[in-house]
Amino acid sequence: MYLQSLPTGKVTPKKLQVAINTSILPDLGITTKKPLCVRTARRWLIKLGWRHTVVKKGIYMNGHERVDVVDYRQKSFLPTMAEFERRMA
Repeated sequence: MYLQSLPTGKVTPKKLQVAINTSILPDLGITTKKPLCVRTARRWLIKLGWRHTVVKKGIYMNGHERVDVVDYRQKSFLPTMAEFERRMA
């Protein structure tokens, strides 16, 4: 649940390591001789099905079909582009 509560693109092995060492394991009553390392957190993320990707800017993640966006596209952007297309070679 902790990993799912993080925003898109903000899940990192370091954040998982800190959360496990400071809150998750102590809340479960588990004590360890040494704190969990980043490498172990990375392995756990892979076992849980997470994979390393880069979230690129400029890609619509959500919201491109909102009512106000569709309205703008249909009533303003597309007619303006149609006007410009008449002048294009």
